[in-house]
Amino acid sequence: MTKNNRQKLLAALTTVFLFWAPSLPLTSISWAQGSLETKINSLLEDLKTADEFKREDTVEALVRLGSPAVPALVNALKSEDFLVRQGAATALSELNDPAIITTLIELLKDPNRRVRHLAAKSLWELADELSLSQVLTSSQEAVPDLKQALTDSDPSVRSAAAKTLGEIGAEVEVVFPELEQTLKDPDRSVRIAAASALGKIGTKTEVVAIVSELKEGLKDTDDDVRTEAAESLALLGARAKDAVPELRKALTDPDEGVRSAAANALNNIGDQAKDAVPELRQALKDPERFVQINAALALGKIAEEAKDAAPELRQALKDRDAEVRALAALALGKIGVGAQEAIPELRQALKDPEVQVQAAAARTIGGMGIAAVEAIPELTQALKAPDEFLGLFVSESLGKIAVRLQKERNSLSPQELNQAILDLEAAKSTLIAQNRPQYQNAIASVELSLDALRTPQENHLAKNI
Repeated sequence: MTKNNRQKLLAALTTVFLFWAPSLPLTSISWAQGSLETKINSLLEDLKTADEFKREDTVEALVRLGSPAVPALVNALKSEDFLVRQGAATALSELNDPAIITTLIELLKDPNRRVRHLAAKSLWELADELSLSQVLTSSQEAVPDLKQALTDSDPSVRSAAAKTLGEIGAEVEVVFPELEQTLKDPDRSVRIAAASALGKIGTKTEVVAIVSELKEGLKDTDDDVRTEAAESLALLGARAKDAVPELRKALTDPDEGVRSAAANALNNIGDQAKDAVPELRQALKDPERFVQINAALALGKIAEEAKDAAPELRQALKDRDAEVRALAALALGKIGVGAQEAIPELRQALKDPEVQVQAAAARTIGGMGIAAVEAIPELTQALKAPDEFLGLFVSESLGKIAVRLQKERNSLSPQELNQAILDLEAAKSTLIAQNRPQYQNAIASVELSLDALRTPQENHLAKNI
């Protein structure tokens, strides 16, 4: 456990037990006689000292005892002495023991509203840290208690309970009716938590009913609820394909967070989101960069079916944001030869001030078919850049173009053939001059292509003699 996570865990636990009305004095703990029990009791007593350094040493000693100390530490959380409760919480946080979770679950039924709130909040905050999915799914009591907490009078308890059910991956048939109702809770934070939980539970089970509820969540009056619903649909991936119509509409939502999450959901749905291409084309012009980024990613996933978006992607190659430009280039690459008209812009992108944009353009050009031959001069120039990452993509594209020329050499006019030979010879010379081992495959491809291209050139010259 990292220092930051230990601090987070300690803060959560300490806050809970500060508000926990003590029910058992430390002196009432009943232990079997034995040296270990005596040692644990003695260490717990030492936690009462005002000496901070001594308390730290005592906590470390308790942690070294490991699991045998857990029952005593859990019971010590009920001590009337704050320093004992704090020290016990610290030791348990270091031990990372499931007993902490059991105690927090019990506190969900505490008559004190503040205790219930803090216990529930700690549960979902600690879910990832303490592997709740392994701890709670094996407990027959955890899910019923959390389901009951969904109807608590305190919205923060209901919210935390919903989040925790999502974290532990509760069986959908067990909790879906309650979460379905929770998605209609009057408190926005509870609805947000329910949408999140439905998405996480849906990743582990059948999703038809869950998708239906999340589609309704996209119509919520609260921006954050709509955003969470879209993000949960994104978790479901292609299984959320039935929500594409609602997600298309969400791309025009007045809230940028909703638009971005909707575009991301369509990206995760993949090629089954092809009906959203018209809206994704418009999303490329969105003033919010994350909407543009997710729209470009989504169009790339849709691939060939997104060829109608080529004009907007070409325009996006000139966007002010480098990541948008790079992703636009990659999306054009996924569309492939259907986006050949973008080659002039991609040639310009090879001169972009950002290496990531140059690399994306280089990678894309290599898949543009025979039309990419016109980009050989810019690719050759890009080889001279000091960035080896860029050079690798450039050399691979040159190799692909060389292979394509070799296969389609008979389709070239004499003038095109001559120019291709000149450009490839220049590329070969530059590849060799860079003296980089990773260029060897490209050099071999270019040499083979030159040999193949020179044959029709020689035949053409012979005919003219």
